[in-house]
Order: sequence, then C-alpha cells, then structure tokens
Amino acid sequence: MPLLHALPFITYLLAGLLLTRYFVLDSVTNQHRTSVNLMLLIACSSHGYILFDLWQHDGVFFGLTVSMSFVAWVVATLLFLTSFSKPIHSLGILVYPLSAIAVIIAFLFPGTPGQASFYVDCSSCFSIYWRLRSSCNCCWPVSFIKHPRASLT
Repeated sequence: MPLLHALPFITYLLAGLLLTRYFVLDSVTNQHRTSVNLMLLIACSSHGYILFDLWQHDGVFFGLTVSMSFVAWVVATLLFLTSFSKPIHSLGILVYPLSAIAVIIAFLFPGTPGQASFYVDCSSCFSIYWRLRSSCNCCWPVSFIKHPRASLT
C-alpha cells in the first residue's frame, strides 16, 4: 500500500519541479508539456484510485486529512484538465507539491470515522443561514435570494 501512495507523491513533486524548471528556462517545448501531462495523468489517476479504494472499503468518510487529500485531488485534476485549454500551467508550481503533501499526510494520519470526526447536518446549516439572512437584510450578497416559503407569507 505505501507504494501506491508513493506514486502520486513522486509524480506530483516531479511535475511541480519540471514546471518550475520550464518556467525558469522560458523554453517550454511540446516534449516538455507531454512529459508533464503524462506525469499528471499518472498522479491524478492514482490519487483518485487511492481515494476511491479508501471509500469503497470504509464508506465515504471526510476526516480532516482525507478531506485535505480529496480537495487537493479535485484542485489538481481540475488544474490539469483546464491547462489543456487555458495557459495556467504556472499555477501547478504551487498546487502539485501541495497535493503531494496532502497525499502523504492522508497516508500517515488516515483517521477513523469514530475518532474526533466532525459531522454537520445540512438542514441545521441551512436553518442557521436563513435565520442570519432574515435578521440581517442589509447583507447584499444574500439579499437577492428568496426563502422558499417567503411567497406564502
């Protein structure tokens, strides 16, 4: 299992280092992009497989480190996919090493569902939101949102 976690860690770090090198040299060729994209494909797919495998056996659990790893995977994958259409490769210099760190932290401290986990009931969050919204009508970002029952009163 450690080898499976080492694969995205190493490839994320290598992709971040290669992107840094290519932007310092100012000479990015098609071959460079292909090698970075291949590494990112391996990193994102193996990272996704790790999360899928973790949730397949234990059920979906969002502990602190697993949530960090999931968010890092989503951001890294979206950056990888978006970089095909927009010139945002330089953002990978920061995102990919942070994703590598998130993979290792989730491996070292996986957490368990019964141990200091934080669950939030969505209905209570929405209830708090609507109460805050109704008590503060001066909030411009939320003032255009209508409560579902507002038309009944």
